[in-house]
Amino acid sequence: MIEKFCIYFSVFIFCGGYMTGSDWVSYEVLYKDFNIDAFSRIDKEPAFYLLILLFKSLGFSFFFFLIIMKIIVFFIIVKFLRKYSQDRFLLSFSVFLCTNALFIFVDNPLRYMIALGVIVLALDFLIQKKLAYFILFILLASMFHVSSIIVIIAYFFRIQRLSNLKIFFIYIILTLSWTPKNIINILDMLPGWLNFLIGSYYRRFIEEQNDSYFSIGWFFTHFLFLFILFNRKKIIASSSFGMTVFNMSILYFFLIATVGLIPTFFRVPIYFAVFLYIALAISLDDIFKKNILIKLFFVLYMILANVKNIYSTYVYIPYSSYFVHLFKIDLPYEYRIQYNKNEYFKRTGEAPPEYIPSE
Repeated sequence: MIEKFCIYFSVFIFCGGYMTGSDWVSYEVLYKDFNIDAFSRIDKEPAFYLLILLFKSLGFSFFFFLIIMKIIVFFIIVKFLRKYSQDRFLLSFSVFLCTNALFIFVDNPLRYMIALGVIVLALDFLIQKKLAYFILFILLASMFHVSSIIVIIAYFFRIQRLSNLKIFFIYIILTLSWTPKNIINILDMLPGWLNFLIGSYYRRFIEEQNDSYFSIGWFFTHFLFLFILFNRKKIIASSSFGMTVFNMSILYFFLIATVGLIPTFFRVPIYFAVFLYIALAISLDDIFKKNILIKLFFVLYMILANVKNIYSTYVYIPYSSYFVHLFKIDLPYEYRIQYNKNEYFKRTGEAPPEYIPSE
């Protein structure tokens, strides 16, 4: 009963955002205006637009479409964690809520979120060693968000048996090589057309790079990497798929070290994050039972990190729920897109940070 309450209460909070988030602002207009004639002009990620046409033909409003998509993806992740975390489900689920859930379901990059749901299904087939289904689902996910094609590397990395020392040195090399200065130099060398595509992310990276490199979160990421590495034997021995869980967790950190500093590229490692949730649950299980101080430190850090994340922007607070507003008068679009920004100004006395579309 506790488990079910945690899940459904989380669905209500995380999947029911109304004026929270940022990407819905453009997606609502897209959903309202998109039609079959416009589909012929789509040159990438067509599955997303087919999905819009399907839901519009069934008479669904934008927010019904949005919330249904959120709930489906949420339960895909929950099902995966319950299946592979086994008796550690609540712990892995808690890690998920405290790390990426806010970004995925409240800020909500919609196309990416749907692709993530499909990728989690693909990773299930990876564990079951069903290669054809694994590739098929990756291709399907890429029709929602092209970045998901990178997940194909999981097939080649799933059975790697590099020693801890080699893994450590690879991680160090990646971390030292991909500094803000080096990333800027590499981005400057890209072809003009590619620079145009990532121009907004590039400018944002230039503006934020002095603040985003050496931070508490940066050090904590390295700590988690070492923690997973230290618990390698325990993770691998935990189940018949323990090797895959460990390897995918290490791949997550390799990608964090490679692309995690660049705005919007940080989402790429999240495709593999379900394995990190499980690996952390396995690693923390016995420690939490034996040492209450470590448990309190971990919980306190997660709470403080989320509070900082929530208060540093306008997209999370004040929180408003569509499930509540469903029984009230429908608020005008112009009012809704400014509500959280106005409240941010009231709270801080400053204009909200410039919104750069994440997709």
